[in-house]
Amino acid sequence: MKYGVDFGGIIMKNNITPIFILGGARNGTTWLCNTLGNHSEIASVRHVLHHGFHESSIFRKKQFFGDIKNDKKFIEFIEVFANSDHFILANGDKEYFYKNRPKDFYEFFFQLMDNYATKQNKRFWLTKFDPSLLMNNNETAHFFERLNKRYSSFKLISIQRNFEDVIRSYLNMPGTYYKYRHSKTFCHIAAFKEAAQQNFLYKKINKLKEKYEIFSISFEDMKNNFKSIMENCMHFLELKYEENLEKRYFKPNTSFTGNKRKIDITTFEKKLFKWVTKPRFISKTLLYLWEKKKGIPDTLFFRLKRADLFPRNLVEEFEEQGEFDLAEIVKKEYLS
Repeated sequence: MKYGVDFGGIIMKNNITPIFILGGARNGTTWLCNTLGNHSEIASVRHVLHHGFHESSIFRKKQFFGDIKNDKKFIEFIEVFANSDHFILANGDKEYFYKNRPKDFYEFFFQLMDNYATKQNKRFWLTKFDPSLLMNNNETAHFFERLNKRYSSFKLISIQRNFEDVIRSYLNMPGTYYKYRHSKTFCHIAAFKEAAQQNFLYKKINKLKEKYEIFSISFEDMKNNFKSIMENCMHFLELKYEENLEKRYFKPNTSFTGNKRKIDITTFEKKLFKWVTKPRFISKTLLYLWEKKKGIPDTLFFRLKRADLFPRNLVEEFEEQGEFDLAEIVKKEYLS
């Protein structure tokens, strides 16, 4: 059954409820996703090689693959995506999508997650709301239009951390730019960009609150009053609180544990960057230029395939990116 399709004037809607987590990098979104993913009613795509929750980057993938209406492009899309971590972990069925061809990436992703939740006999599925989607007002409106047409209900939850802690965590985070973070110049550029992202993103989230109900969580409140915050969150989702929410099945995706380098900029610099990027036109312009310089990134991950086929190369890459915990996991699980 294709949901959100007009059958003789009757719109068939899905009774599965998507949950979208809104928030910027280093604001606790992965921690929140890993926590909610422990609930027995919530389907979540996760694996130890992704610190638990696997990023979906919905809008970026839509940009990357482009129009998939063409037969050749559709086949290329399915064959590539079917080998990616997200498809494998969501128990995707390639043949299903050849028989039930989606018109674009949004429809494909929704159906993939609906099938995943259905197979697990769960009423909800969980993912992060792609922050880059909020850069485009028309695309944001289109995305919510698609959600409203397909689903009877969807839930939005945001999480935000103290600004200075976000910048400090961002400067120390592992990843592609890890090897450049010893440079003071790079740190200032990265901090300036992240300040713009933080200012712009949460203004857009606050704007969304004018149209949609969003349950807002403070990172610090969740850290200090975990059970109380989660009980309120469950009330918002209309779910029962479960003790399983308190368990941690994955190591925290922290910038500091196991990181021997402690990189930071001064409090004055952080406050200056926050103040300079506060005007919306400045933060949006900076982010637009940053995105234009980077181009459309390839957000597909093939860590599961690489761990099986080329584990030593994956270990080397993880170590270069400062992902030392993940490197140790590959050594233990695939090389020992």
